Amino acid sequence: MKIQQLRQQILTDIIEEYPQDLQGIAASLLIGDRSLLPSDIEEAYQDLGLSHVLAVSGLHVGVIGGLLFWLLIRSGIPRERTYAFLFVFYPFYMVMTGCTPLVMRASLMAMAVVTSLRFRLNIHPLDGISSACILILLINPYYAFHIGFQLSFLIAFALIVSSQVILKQYKTPFAQLVSLSTLAQIALFPAVIYHFHQISILSLPLNLIYVPIVSVFILPLVLTLALMKMLSIGIFFDIIAAFLSHLISFFHDAFITIMNLNLRT
Repeated sequence: MKIQQLRQQILTDIIEEYPQDLQGIAASLLIGDRSLLPSDIEEAYQDLGLSHVLAVSGLHVGVIGGLLFWLLIRSGIPRERTYAFLFVFYPFYMVMTGCTPLVMRASLMAMAVVTSLRFRLNIHPLDGISSACILILLINPYYAFHIGFQLSFLIAFALIVSSQVILKQYKTPFAQLVSLSTLAQIALFPAVIYHFHQISILSLPLNLIYVPIVSVFILPLVLTLALMKMLSIGIFFDIIAAFLSHLISFFHDAFITIMNLNLRT
């Protein structure tokens, strides 16, 4: 099956099988398609500084790669073959999700990490992100003006440069999360103001609450639903889908309410 056919099949399955409140975010997280997301919900994500959650980016590539690595290792597949599989998987995933600058940057860096692990190379993260930047711009120089490209590389660069210092200075997971999230918001501030001319004062606390929930619960469960459909495993599908639908509906209603308060500057 061609990659685009698989992409269309996943979208069709989402429309036909998933609860309506779950369809928009499932399509966004799985294949980077926002066509099923209501316009008011998408606007709320943008106004509240949460639009990066909808884009297939480093968060999604990291979670998916980590889950695949764990599943393959637990299945008894040797590490060398697991690394080889992941190296082939990331280009496939780039194409399936539309080859946006965000997913290209994350996938290319993930491939660099896999290569360094497989061959025991000492590749510095700055070398990885620089190589990814050059390669993407060689493919299409106009990506330099793409907001997704700018935001993705800004936040990745800021985290690479500063994360080790922050993780050493703050010992508790909550303090580390707050510090890294604050750093990310500061790094993104110039580009967000330039492109959108506004920023929500609730962006940081909402990111602190919602991003971990997406990373730990929503994205893994959405991936589980997609895998169950691909393998024709119907057991527990309706229960997981209903749970996710209610959870996402709760957050989306809250986002709409907060957006209507117009707490922006």
